[in-house]
Amino acid sequence: KEEVRVMTKQKTLDNWLGISPPPLLSPSSSSSSSLSSARTLDKWLGLPSITTSTITSTSTSTSTLNKKMPYDKSKTQQKPPPPFYKRVESTNYFVDAFKYDYKSIPSDSLFFLTHYHADHYMGLSRHWDSWPIYCSKITADLLKLKMGLSDPNIVIPLSLHHPHPLPCGGWVTLFDANHCPGAVMLFFQVNGRNILHVGDFRYEDGMKIPKERIDVVYLDTTYCDPCFCFPSQNQIIKHGVDIAEEALMKGHKLVIGTYTIGKERMITAIIDNCDSLHHQQHQQHQQHHLVYAPPWKREILKTIEWKYKERLTDNATDAQIHIVPLPSLKHDYLSKLSTSSHPFVTGIKPTGWTYKKGGTTSTMSFVGSCFLHGLPYSEHSSSDELVSFVRTAKPTKIIPTVNNSNAEKVKQMIHLLHHPPPPPPPP
Repeated sequence: KEEVRVMTKQKTLDNWLGISPPPLLSPSSSSSSSLSSARTLDKWLGLPSITTSTITSTSTSTSTLNKKMPYDKSKTQQKPPPPFYKRVESTNYFVDAFKYDYKSIPSDSLFFLTHYHADHYMGLSRHWDSWPIYCSKITADLLKLKMGLSDPNIVIPLSLHHPHPLPCGGWVTLFDANHCPGAVMLFFQVNGRNILHVGDFRYEDGMKIPKERIDVVYLDTTYCDPCFCFPSQNQIIKHGVDIAEEALMKGHKLVIGTYTIGKERMITAIIDNCDSLHHQQHQQHQQHHLVYAPPWKREILKTIEWKYKERLTDNATDAQIHIVPLPSLKHDYLSKLSTSSHPFVTGIKPTGWTYKKGGTTSTMSFVGSCFLHGLPYSEHSSSDELVSFVRTAKPTKIIPTVNNSNAEKVKQMIHLLHHPPPPPPPP
């Protein structure tokens, strides 16, 4: 069903664009029909047509990061081909695209993973051996820890803010995406064009982005809707710190929801504040709060060199601060954490989906001795932040990567980014 749904979405968008589904460019392909379809896509993109000779002539760079890996076609199953927004225009580079059918993909393709979230690495396993994967060091460490992908010819970590050469003769530079630890934006400079793929990102003023002209941006449009205008990350973090400070001062057990990787910034800020209070009150001798997390989460926090990894404990009873999976953060779960030493429990649920238009910076509910705060803390850009990004980066072309299955929706999002509605009047 998922395969049919993806293929249907792709056809719908292709129809809106006025093109037939584009084939993937292959240096070894000599099919005239494939080249014709590729030129149709190039015409829509406003690009000079790419030929097989162009690709083969530029793929022999002596300074490359890539080591060719054999392509095992026997492992290909019936899956949809990669959608166009998973492929960097006019190249054989694929971003967060591991679950598709690769029958027509050349063996010297390059794959990039922006961060370690399941909806981006889906399709990867320890058996992946057909193409190398470029990513940040933290993401590479997580692939090794969670999937056993440790072959240096398969997982290739790249440093940030430094251009790295690619086999086509172009370059890729990684920028921090302000999403989860290890999440990056990918800035490609290839075939005379500058293309930015943001992966998942939370934009804020002053954030480091490429200074060069951006011809195309693949944009995270998760919250590209005027109804989503979150408070800033710093504002929500400050609110979360205040809630946590009050709860801990009253002796409550504090429970914070996180993803497999993500939301660590909120937890770090809360502990930073606790340490600052101890220092201000000249209580350096007081024992720091222990932090409980499930075994798998402790492994991850140690792998990413979390600032407070030394305070992690497997003793859930003694720890006053708990880190738990976000979906489990409900009143019935909190009630089970109530003990004689900490009868009251305060939970913090940091997610953008708790946001209510025109609402406050948090919601709060309580059952018995358990209090649950929902904070609109998102690691995706809100609608107004996306508009600010577009005004700053000034991309020539925008390709939405989320909520893009409907042609009319795509047009609405792009129009919104260039022509946002006026801000509401002050109360």
